[in-house]
Amino acid sequence: LRDNLGRFSPQVGYVPQDDIMHAELTVREVLYYSARLKSLGGTSDAEIHERAERVCRELNLTRQLDTPIGSETRKTLSGGQKKRVNLAIELMTDPKVLFLDEPTSGLSSKDTRDVMEILRGLADEKGIAIVITIHQPSARVYRLMDKVIYLKAGKLCYFGPTYPDSITFFKGEDCDPDLDGPDAVMEVLDERGEAQLEQAYWESPAYAEYVHRREEQMGQARKGIGVAAARTVRRVSPLAQFPKLCWRYLLCKVRDRAALGILLLQAPVIALLLGWTFRGQGLNAPLFMLVFVSLWFGVNNSARELVGELSIYRRERRSGLSPGAYF
Repeated sequence: LRDNLGRFSPQVGYVPQDDIMHAELTVREVLYYSARLKSLGGTSDAEIHERAERVCRELNLTRQLDTPIGSETRKTLSGGQKKRVNLAIELMTDPKVLFLDEPTSGLSSKDTRDVMEILRGLADEKGIAIVITIHQPSARVYRLMDKVIYLKAGKLCYFGPTYPDSITFFKGEDCDPDLDGPDAVMEVLDERGEAQLEQAYWESPAYAEYVHRREEQMGQARKGIGVAAARTVRRVSPLAQFPKLCWRYLLCKVRDRAALGILLLQAPVIALLLGWTFRGQGLNAPLFMLVFVSLWFGVNNSARELVGELSIYRRERRSGLSPGAYF
């Protein structure tokens, strides 16, 4: 994957732990601009909107399509709904593999169950390989996963079927998986050292089946297929991305009226103060200050916007956003 990243990146989706979206945009607009900036060359706006509606139906977000994402001070969507919008952004490009960083973090038990059941459905119905990191799953959520990896201090302590195999592996065959659950596994991991846990897994039938045998199969597959050559992925051109970025930025600014008011008022207020301060003193001093203040406003406003959107920029950069068009 690392050697052929350009070839495979359009097929790999990544959903970060934080809900990285513009708070002023609606769900429909977030999905539209995200898809428009990715490598969807030749796709019309109508097709993108149709795809957004289809994805939202799958994620039970149809009623929220025209609802703003909202912020901490202006709440519109719930935590679970934002997490599903975050997921919808990646599903717009039909990925074959989907990585999610703690998709249930900060969610209620119901929202956690809803998100995990949606992921289970995507794996079953679309054949998407879904890889997640998760902490303290409930027994019901735990059963939804096919396989599980347990790590301690970087050591592989278990990889294999989730339920009930992982529980009986750590707790013994005579345990009750329904009663013990994943919490019992965590207790064993805390009590035993990582070297001991790793050695026990190496000597287990699970290691022979799910690690050693797979390595042999992969070796045979490589010999039969050979090394895949890297291929250039068709990206949306920077010239096509630029007007979409401008329009999205304009929408965000117009809808954030408080920030827009400050942005528009700061220059005339400072101009009036400078005019009052330097009245009757000639032109040299006020001209110098006007140039200095103009540069300061430009740099200050630009820096604030770049820092404020840094997480969004990083996410979209992985999906094909042109740094030149963005800056």
